[in-house]
Amino acid sequence: MTSQTIESVLPDDGPTKSVGELPCMPVDRRREPRVESDLEVLIWGIDAEGLPFTQTALARNISVQGAQLSEVKHVLRCGDPIVVQYGKERARFRVVWTRDSGNGEKIRAAVQKLEGEECPWRDELQLRAPLSSAHSTSAGL
Repeated sequence: MTSQTIESVLPDDGPTKSVGELPCMPVDRRREPRVESDLEVLIWGIDAEGLPFTQTALARNISVQGAQLSEVKHVLRCGDPIVVQYGKERARFRVVWTRDSGNGEKIRAAVQKLEGEECPWRDELQLRAPLSSAHSTSAGL
């Protein structure tokens, strides 16, 4: 039996960062501005063991298309759908990556909104301007 490295069996999708025992995490390829936040959200779905879960988490680094969730207590699998609710608004998302934060925040997960879903924190985004927009506005003065 020949031994293969992980790199030889994974597709070459560009640079990744390996973190602990959880799946590799792609290098940042964001296509839209993000807003730093600490929104308390309710998430639910099926965890990596096939069991249903419901819990609160924090949505950080939010955008119209996704967010980074922290304080996730359940192991999630990349590609799996979950529901994220903020206030009365909710939407279906796909798990993009997960990692153990190692600093007491439990698991962190990046999620991307599924096509056709409304952004549950769109009103919050309208209230806050991304840092990049604030810098470009003040630079023009």
